[in-house]
Amino acid sequence: PIHIIGLRWSITIADQDMQIGCQEHAIERWWGFDDRLIDRMDSGALEFWKEHKATLQALCAATGRHFAKAEKPEVEAA
Repeated sequence: PIHIIGLRWSITIADQDMQIGCQEHAIERWWGFDDRLIDRMDSGALEFWKEHKATLQALCAATGRHFAKAEKPEVEAA
């Protein structure tokens, strides 16, 4: 796994799943989440996501964790 600390939320990237803070979902699901769903995850989540999404996608792709964008997320944030 890849662990990223020192940001507002810690990030753990496993083979098929990624956890950001307390939200853990399949990597392909993360890429399919729309802004509205990300915004509902936590205060400041959308800003964080917009700032780090491209880097996380590149990191996943560079380490063989590249997944196609999901059409519709099946799991919604609590």
